[in-house]
Amino acid sequence: MTAKDKTVWNDAIALAQAAGDTRDFPHVDDLPLGAVLCTSQLIDCIQMTASLCNAQPTLERLVGDWQPGRYAWPLDKVHAFADPIAWEGQQWIKPAPEFLQLQVEHAIDAW
Repeated sequence: MTAKDKTVWNDAIALAQAAGDTRDFPHVDDLPLGAVLCTSQLIDCIQMTASLCNAQPTLERLVGDWQPGRYAWPLDKVHAFADPIAWEGQQWIKPAPEFLQLQVEHAIDAW
């Protein structure tokens, strides 16, 4: 995962696909947009350098915005939901609203 901002967040996160994401990927029409797709553990926040960007595998470069000065957010323990949770919110990294937390907890219990 890549981002323009640094974070010190060190807790589990829920990852959503933005409703307006217009990147051109194969099978993009199959992606659920405006939904929480999974949870993950954010394990680090690394400022990108040219050498770090160039060392990324092709898939990482295709799905992230790998530019020097931005940040890479390595993830661990990614758990995709069988049924994405509708979420028309904005991109953010902060505690989720209570109703969304409850839906995520319910989805986790279903694993």
